[in-house]
Amino acid sequence: MKKLISITLALMLVFSTLAVGYAAPKDAGWTPPGQEKKMVRFDDLGDDHWAAQTIYELAESGMLKGYGNGKFMPNKPVTKLESLVMLFEAADAEFGDSEDGDYGSYKGPDWGKGYYFWAAQNGAFGDSAKLFNANAAITRSEFAFYAANLEVKDDEFDWDAFGNQANSFDDEEELGEYKEQIRWMKTHRLMIGDDENMFRGGGVLKRSEAAMVMHRLTFFDYGEVSEPWARISSEMEDGCLSSLNPVFEIRFSEPVFDDQDGEDEFDFSGAEAVISFEDGDEDSVAFSVTDIERTATKEIWTIEPDGELEIDEEYTIWLDYEDIFDKDGNKLENDAEKTFETCESYDMTADYDVDETFDEDWLGFVINFDGNDDEGKDVKMVFDFEDLPEWFEIQYDDGGWNDLEAEEKTYVYPDELKDEETTIGFRAKIPTPGAYEIPVEFVTVSPEATIFDFAMEMGRVALADGSRGEAGNGVVYDLVSGTAYRVTEIDDEDETVYYTTSDGTLVGDMEDMEALGTGVKIIKDLDNSLEYLVEIPLSLEIHDVTESATVGWDFEFELTSIPYDDHDKSVEAYHVLDGDEDILFEDDDEAMLERNLTSGWERVESVLGPWPLQGEEDAATIEFRIFIGSGRDEGTYTVEFKLNGEDTVLGEASYTFTKSETE
Repeated sequence: MKKLISITLALMLVFSTLAVGYAAPKDAGWTPPGQEKKMVRFDDLGDDHWAAQTIYELAESGMLKGYGNGKFMPNKPVTKLESLVMLFEAADAEFGDSEDGDYGSYKGPDWGKGYYFWAAQNGAFGDSAKLFNANAAITRSEFAFYAANLEVKDDEFDWDAFGNQANSFDDEEELGEYKEQIRWMKTHRLMIGDDENMFRGGGVLKRSEAAMVMHRLTFFDYGEVSEPWARISSEMEDGCLSSLNPVFEIRFSEPVFDDQDGEDEFDFSGAEAVISFEDGDEDSVAFSVTDIERTATKEIWTIEPDGELEIDEEYTIWLDYEDIFDKDGNKLENDAEKTFETCESYDMTADYDVDETFDEDWLGFVINFDGNDDEGKDVKMVFDFEDLPEWFEIQYDDGGWNDLEAEEKTYVYPDELKDEETTIGFRAKIPTPGAYEIPVEFVTVSPEATIFDFAMEMGRVALADGSRGEAGNGVVYDLVSGTAYRVTEIDDEDETVYYTTSDGTLVGDMEDMEALGTGVKIIKDLDNSLEYLVEIPLSLEIHDVTESATVGWDFEFELTSIPYDDHDKSVEAYHVLDGDEDILFEDDDEAMLERNLTSGWERVESVLGPWPLQGEEDAATIEFRIFIGSGRDEGTYTVEFKLNGEDTVLGEASYTFTKSETE
């Protein structure tokens, strides 16, 4: 549960990139004739959107526009007419004399006829005489077909021969008449499909996707280049790195290998060997590759410097093209290289990280402060308790737990923060369930002024009576391993039922019991302001235990199951005993079962399984006799219900039989 806070209230974050392998990039500052480059911002296009840089570059060049309400709508489907406008702009085309054109297949507004005539004259539609519905959404296949035909501009081009090449998608059989053009687009890295090597041609084309193709057609002379390209990027602010501890990303257009045979994938050490990282004095900067993400269509390396970078310094990262290959043995045409600069100064920042579990009523958290070498500013940390319950308190760790210094309704951490990085341990006392916000201000000592503040979020979920586990900060913990859970979220009078997955998150729809997660020890992502009831999906109870009146038996008892949900499933019963002595069972049909049940798990079908569970109102009960063994005063009997052939535990019950006691 981590938050990042900066003094800067409005950040303009962009990703600085370099693309290599498209033979000869055009001038990235190119502006169409008659257009003036200007800064453009869209309300619905954050800088973290995967296509933001591309869209803004096109918009600033005047080639691409948003809507009059300040939005770009990156996920809106592109119409067929809009696609022609985008391809027209990418080609830097001019209108010809279209007054006498053939528009028999055109259905759309008059203003679009010029674009339609240009596309038809340049072979966009091939030999097709299909109706062109200008306002219909264009599919990915249709867009690829138009774009490839317009780029090739050759009536004699052998599309059939090209379609036999190996550069195909896994769903090619579904691409039909567009297959060859789609292969051409993939070969030239204009449309590369998804991470599963699927083109999904029947899907509609989104504005963000069309913008990416438009950008590639405009700014790169792709020619017949087959080498992989790479792009180096990092988060930027006002033209320089947004942090002195930046994370860099190297994105390849396809999976890469460290041998020309395309067999050996890069590991972390191999990737580090082909990366160079230097400062402005050409001294090496220590770094580590921290992640490699590899899919069917791309590869991404994440690198981080081992230490903090210097303020107002230049840094360069590049790749050794001689030792990076694609699966066909092609190498980078030249080094992928990018130079970054750090800013002259950085704002002080702070973040916090809160524990999930409690030590009695105390919840631990840390605050990380980074002065970013801003010399001359001593800062104090002030906590505001005015809107918090009277019982709330915070202590700090200084080799032992100490109280903050009280100043009316505020409490101050006693040590002044300097310009270096500092991590301070705290704990908050939260004995009562609820969600709480704790305002924290960072104030300069002299003159006293708030430079930034934030509110920490923490709390404790409420557990209903009968719940399993312990209530934590947005979690329920201390659960029994190997068990699935049914979780009811209670919001006043509204109740919503969820089920645990294997990682402790919740899903709302249990189509079948096999979907339940096992081995759950913690349930995550809960709301501290709500109440939860955590149960095993099946209630089991051993009850009505009496001494047996039948010679040779010690006790008689009943076992009842009550399912909480209507799932129409059958289960199998598993028994575990706590010793190696013989235990004998007899069910209410007097069918004797004599089996040596030793310590460990053993399935006993003839006693309890299969057991049908038909609805939450249905209970199933069987009567038993048990002989716990000669020479033993007690024995523990445990039964677990599992799905047929599965390890998912739906319910469990245990009982210790003691010969000196009768219930």
